[in-house]
Amino acid sequence: MTFKKLVLCFLVSLPIAALCQQKEYVVSVDDRNAAIKLTNQAIKLIGDKKYSETIPLLKKAIAIDSVYRTSYMQFYKASIMNNDHSENAIAYLKKAARIFEEDDEICYFLGECYRLNNQFKDAIAEYNSAIKFNAKAGENSPFFHLYYFNRAVCYMKLEQYDLAIPDLNNTLKIKADLPNALLNRGICYIKTNKKEEALADWNKAAALGNTAAGDYVKKYATQVTAKHKKIR
Repeated sequence: MTFKKLVLCFLVSLPIAALCQQKEYVVSVDDRNAAIKLTNQAIKLIGDKKYSETIPLLKKAIAIDSVYRTSYMQFYKASIMNNDHSENAIAYLKKAARIFEEDDEICYFLGECYRLNNQFKDAIAEYNSAIKFNAKAGENSPFFHLYYFNRAVCYMKLEQYDLAIPDLNNTLKIKADLPNALLNRGICYIKTNKKEEALADWNKAAALGNTAAGDYVKKYATQVTAKHKKIR
């Protein structure tokens, strides 16, 4: 997560200038305060699970002050919780990406909308940007492990299992006890004819409570055992 590309200068009773490289955004103090008020109302509604009521407030907040980042973050959250990852949601996140340049979290959120729309190549492109910008900023977002995990999911959907494995390796370096990452890596291993590695991952995932991994163990354990008997 980075704010290096956009700097807000708050001056009492004067416009708020937002500088983004060669771009300049000017927002009045009154507009910023109005956007904050609307966004805070939206946050309360999200807490009450009234997601559909939240979206109009956040759209209004963004219309008033398009450089208040929190409005976009809450817009994404409310949209996803309302099961809305439509072109409308994508349009708002694209706008955020243009304003908050090199913002890894916004790129990740945009990637998520694409992934949920089964636009896997577009999603991968956004995850690529999220990973690149995070590395450039030198700091880890709380979503950082998901940049790799969900890119791996897209590669799996495209049946590019060799590309998914390194992403799952990186996921597990960050979150070693993530059972779904172990489950998915096991699937990638089995698809690339690495049955022993797959079984090892599924056993670990099952021990962490992943029931699907246990089912895979039951299905493939006998095959691995039979292979060892043939070798001996």
